[in-house]
Amino acid sequence: MLGGSSIVILLIGLALLFMLRLPIWPMILIVVGISTFVNEATRGRLYNGLSSVLWLFGLAMLFTIPRLLFPGLLILIALSIVLSFARRALRIP
Repeated sequence: MLGGSSIVILLIGLALLFMLRLPIWPMILIVVGISTFVNEATRGRLYNGLSSVLWLFGLAMLFTIPRLLFPGLLILIALSIVLSFARRALRIP
């Protein structure tokens, strides 16, 4: 469930997308990523937020440049694994 600040960021991001006439897809992924990161960070789950940002920003970039989709997915998976190993090495719950 999103907290109050996350909902505000989500609504501001959506308003900016419409006001600046940016393409809704894939920019909505970036807005959701920022909102999710703020929500997770305020609850003390920074690594969950970083994982969300990594995937949502990465997917937004890959949908913008479709020829990089398959290699980009492999890179996202590898970065996700590295983030998971870093989390375990630092013993963060």
